[in-house]
Amino acid sequence: MATPTLVTTGNITVIDDGESTANWVGDTFSLDPDIKVEGNNSVSCALTTNGVNEIYVSGTFNLSGGEHLRLWCNFSFVGNIDTEANDGIQLWISDGTNTAFWTVGGSDTYAGGWRQFIVYTGNTPTSGTVPTGNSTQIGIRVNTTSKPRNVPANTWVDQWTFGDGYTVTGGTSVDPITWSGIASVDAASAYGIVTNVDGVIFLTGRVQIGTGSTATYLESNGDILVFRDRPVSTTLYELNYQGTACDVDVTGGAISAAGTQNYNIDTTTGTQSFSFDGLQISKCTNPDFSSGDTVVNSVFDSCGQIEPLTATFTDNTIKNSTATGAGTGALRLPLTNNINNITFADNDRDLLITDAGTYNNETFTHGTNNFDIDYNNASNSTFNTPSDGNTSSVTNTGAGTMTVVTGQVTTTVTAKDAFTSALIQDARVYLTADSGGAIAAGTVIINGLTDANGEISDTRSLTQNQPVSGYVRKSSPGDDLYQSTPISGTISTASGLSLTALMISDE
Repeated sequence: MATPTLVTTGNITVIDDGESTANWVGDTFSLDPDIKVEGNNSVSCALTTNGVNEIYVSGTFNLSGGEHLRLWCNFSFVGNIDTEANDGIQLWISDGTNTAFWTVGGSDTYAGGWRQFIVYTGNTPTSGTVPTGNSTQIGIRVNTTSKPRNVPANTWVDQWTFGDGYTVTGGTSVDPITWSGIASVDAASAYGIVTNVDGVIFLTGRVQIGTGSTATYLESNGDILVFRDRPVSTTLYELNYQGTACDVDVTGGAISAAGTQNYNIDTTTGTQSFSFDGLQISKCTNPDFSSGDTVVNSVFDSCGQIEPLTATFTDNTIKNSTATGAGTGALRLPLTNNINNITFADNDRDLLITDAGTYNNETFTHGTNNFDIDYNNASNSTFNTPSDGNTSSVTNTGAGTMTVVTGQVTTTVTAKDAFTSALIQDARVYLTADSGGAIAAGTVIINGLTDANGEISDTRSLTQNQPVSGYVRKSSPGDDLYQSTPISGTISTASGLSLTALMISDE
């Protein structure tokens, strides 16, 4: 697979890469070429105090707007460290006057070895005061319950950075980039944004796939992506797909978040092509898709309101939506859409409709709860639904009213060449009611021309099954001519009617 390019400029700032001891304060430091996470060395020292041990990097760092500190550390005296509840391991920043401490671990949550400790400086600190201007010290504090063993080194630090994530580009249609490839490139620089642990992809930042006209092809087959539970900003975690030259093809797998974390999926800035097929998506705050995207055969579990816009959004399941209350819905349904075959289960409100117009529900189903709609518009609209057991109820949260009309079914007539099975466009379909139904015999059901798919349809409400009959013909001068073909059938109140007219050429 192609080697991806990670664009970190403007996204990740290196505080110290562990290649020099010049800016380290708080102990006697040396370089260690053997125990490291990147580059040629790490910085090592021996912390020996029973109680508070502090080391830091000096410099000038602008963290006033809130930044995600990412500090790789390795301690060999875990048994001496206090618990997380007792502030065993803390990250801190200071301007020489104001100092803020955030607790990030302890002997009960850290088992030793290299770990990237992360904290968002915009979060309320465990103690102290956050500097309002530039910080001059970024450090780590280890609180011990007994004196650590005095050995040549018991502490190693490497690749201290701050930032939210990066942009990924690269690949071709025949040699795409993959999530495991992204993790491999990340590991070489120890950014820690995307890591591969036993085949599971863990994320601790914002990742953008594609940018502008830079060719980018991402392929994902069965990958499992998990956003780690770390003390990060509530708006940090996001998968952003964009770029006029960005192609994304995801088949199978899952995306989720650990603990109390959530994340966002956003493609609204547009891609060249985008496809999710057979994906399990859970705990996504607000899945946003755009025109041209394809999202099919997928499950959205415990997600916020889904915004498919005009994307192809079919054969999906939406359950346990976190979009609750007035003015929300598990799925926002635009008036113009490519949404079909959606199953809803255990949502507060299944649909949010904000555009006025007439909507047809032929393929929405629900679980144990009623099929619920939140309508928020100043004008009145109609929602047509078939008599198939799917109960629809509406909460009008705007000034207008959504009226539900039940018993709506569709009658479709398709014209085909009897010998080649070619679809026939512009064939005249004339279909009327026969006796034996609720509609008076002779009432015209369909009178029009077939479209490019050889089809013409009618949707209406029926109180009982309706027999129909008619013909299909094509006799316009200059066109391929076909003999008149009789058609007949019965429109079911449950499933409607689909007729195919096999037409014989009249030439």
